[in-house]
Amino acid sequence: MLGSHQTDIPSADWKKRILVVEDEIALLFACKSMFGSEGFAVHVGTSFIEAVEKLETYRYLAIIADIRLKGIDNRDGLYLLKLAKAMQPEAQVIIMTGYGSETTKKESIEYGASFYFEKPVEPLIILAALKGIQQTAEGHL
Repeated sequence: MLGSHQTDIPSADWKKRILVVEDEIALLFACKSMFGSEGFAVHVGTSFIEAVEKLETYRYLAIIADIRLKGIDNRDGLYLLKLAKAMQPEAQVIIMTGYGSETTKKESIEYGASFYFEKPVEPLIILAALKGIQQTAEGHL
């Protein structure tokens, strides 16, 4: 499991810690590799439940989540967005989906997503968003 080999950083330096929640293993691995090589401590999960366990344990700069995850509902990512904003209001959430619509985009923004991307999305675009989030956090905290 990818999640069992995560790297971590001291708790005080949460501005480098991100959570990627994606059930497409190839995309999850690409994000973990790219973001890790840029100095982020990348935690990963493939389900809503794994993500919640990590949110209960670690503080995150950002959470990157797919809307449709394996689980009981095709909107797990939106539920995760709402929960993440309730548990860690300072964390920025990036939503990505292969099943986008104007309604889904509107809901994501209303629930507090900082970014919304429709797949396919290049990891470099997400990386640019992460770096902007990090620069803002370092400038304000």
